[in-house]
Amino acid sequence: MKSSSIYVMILITLVLVLSGSFCFADNDAQDLAPLPLTLAEAIDLALQNQPALMASEKAVEAAQAQHKQALSTYWPSLNATGLYSWLDEDPVMIYPASKMVIPPMDMGGFVFRLPSFPVPEQKIKLMDQENLLTSVNLSYPVYTGGLLSSLRQQAKYNIEINRQKQRKTELEVIHNVKKYYYSALLAREILSIGQEALTRLEVTLSLTENLYQKGSGRVKKTDYLKSKVIVENVRALVTDIQSQSTLALAALVHAIGLPWNQPVIITEKEIPFMPLEMDLQNYIAQVYAHNPDWALVKAALVINQAQIQEAQSGYLPKLAITGSLNYIINDYDYGIVNNATNETWSIGLGLQVPLFNGFRTANKIKEAKANYEKLQYRQIELEQGLALQIHYLFLKLATARQKETSLLLGREAAVENQQLTESAYQIEMVDEQDLIESQIMASFSQARYLAVLLEYFLAQSELELVIGCAVDKAIND
Repeated sequence: MKSSSIYVMILITLVLVLSGSFCFADNDAQDLAPLPLTLAEAIDLALQNQPALMASEKAVEAAQAQHKQALSTYWPSLNATGLYSWLDEDPVMIYPASKMVIPPMDMGGFVFRLPSFPVPEQKIKLMDQENLLTSVNLSYPVYTGGLLSSLRQQAKYNIEINRQKQRKTELEVIHNVKKYYYSALLAREILSIGQEALTRLEVTLSLTENLYQKGSGRVKKTDYLKSKVIVENVRALVTDIQSQSTLALAALVHAIGLPWNQPVIITEKEIPFMPLEMDLQNYIAQVYAHNPDWALVKAALVINQAQIQEAQSGYLPKLAITGSLNYIINDYDYGIVNNATNETWSIGLGLQVPLFNGFRTANKIKEAKANYEKLQYRQIELEQGLALQIHYLFLKLATARQKETSLLLGREAAVENQQLTESAYQIEMVDEQDLIESQIMASFSQARYLAVLLEYFLAQSELELVIGCAVDKAIND
């Protein structure tokens, strides 16, 4: 018999195919009713339940509120204020002591002179000690040197940045659901293949035992024992595959955003295989039209330009119209508070001209321009990186397509070889090692074919993630 380690290594490969398709998660006792899901239903649930998407929606709302705040600076600012005060005593004005001199009076040839007389110090009450001052103030910016328009531009494109982040999160959620959904389907199918292989090997073991005990003597006890070792090893591997299948479903539940203990049922029957039109130049062109990272950088460049304008406004004057209406409530109707002075208004034109600020404005402009140029280099880097990603996925799809063709032929040949070998073994035309090898190779070929279908599908899904839209839309565009 050929070395049985070959068979065991082949089946270990089946387990590795599973373990590389999803991340691990815990799945304890399930108390909820199983939830049957198609891929479309799983995606819809994820778009409703994923906390990352909800957070990105709130980020867009916050950016929209910031934009409205920026727009509010174009409106007049109107504020009402009130000040109630209680002084320790009534404010007074002290008039110092003096002498009153009466000028002489001419009485027709006789000059009448009166003596001066002293005027004592006087305290004159100005207002009551209890006072309420109310005012309404108006301010309207007429010219700000481009400051307000630059702030509005930054807030506007900040909305675009957060929308692109939201779209990227949505694309990632959809990609993850596709990945884990069909990884779970692959796990289910490989588990089925493993269980079928185990059943066949158990039948083979029974036949081997029968031929060993009642046959022509061609099958020895060592052949039977080696077969039993292989069967028990495969049984253990099937147990591992079953555990991996459970973990695959748990990973899908997490990707959808369902409770951790919610069981789900994969209702799709097979992994789809839809070969794409291999047009590398078109894919690279479309990535710059739909990729959210590319759109995000373009919006960030506009914001950087507005920041340069904001910094340059520091050199320019600011002009504003101001106005105020004041009313004083005081119980004293004389002094400085009376019916003639308790209500006043004013209107004015305010001008601010920057003269010198220690070169702060010049360095702000220098900083803004440096940030703009840095982002331009980042854009070039991203442009090259996106093209490289598309090229890599293009090659990955082409490779998976070629592997699919080869593995399909190999699977058909392995199944046919298994059927012929099983028939020949029953009449002792082949030995037991050939039978076991044919059965394991048939199971391995089926699993490898399913794995390459998933490999092609995930490469296509990743291509859609990078481009930023469905591939069929990119091709049509």
